[in-house]
Amino acid sequence: MLADRLRTALPHLPPQLAAAGRHIAERPFEAATRSMRTLAAEAGASPATFTRLAQALGFPGWDALRAAAIEEQRRPAPYSSRAPAAGGLAAIRAAEALNVEALAAIPDGALEAAAAALHAAPRIHVAGFRSCRAVALLLHYQLRLFRPETALVEGAPLDLELGAMQAGRPWC
Repeated sequence: MLADRLRTALPHLPPQLAAAGRHIAERPFEAATRSMRTLAAEAGASPATFTRLAQALGFPGWDALRAAAIEEQRRPAPYSSRAPAAGGLAAIRAAEALNVEALAAIPDGALEAAAAALHAAPRIHVAGFRSCRAVALLLHYQLRLFRPETALVEGAPLDLELGAMQAGRPWC
C-alpha cells in the first residue's frame, strides 16, 4: 500500500522528497484525484520532485504512484479505523461542544421566524449541492413527513431548476 511505503520511506528521504511525501501522506484523496503539477504547486515543490519521490518509493514514475493512490482510495478502510485517532472520544466531545455553542449563538427568535416562514410557504423547495447534498436530502425527507408539497431540487441542470422556482408557479 502507498501509505505503508510512505511511512517506511519518509525518515530516510532527502528533505525535499520527504516534504513531498508528507504532502501526499496528508492528502491521499488529492494524490489520487489531482494533477502532479497542482500537488507540486501546493507543496511549494517542482513536479520533478514528485517524480523523484515516486522513484524513491519504488515506482517507475508518477503515473504508477498515482495509480497506487487511486487503488488505495477504491478500498476504503472500515469506519472504525477512520475515527479520529489522535483525539478519540475527547475529539468527538469537543466537536459536539462546538455544535452546542453554535446553536446557542443563533439569535433569539431566529428559529421561530424560520419555522413560521416554512409554515406559511405554499410550497417548499429544498436544494443542496455537493457537500450540502446530504443535509438537503435529510431536510427534504423530514419536511415531507408533514408537508407533502415539499420538492427536492435535483436532476436537471441547476439553471433549469432555479428557473422553475417562481412565485405562483407549481413545480414538482
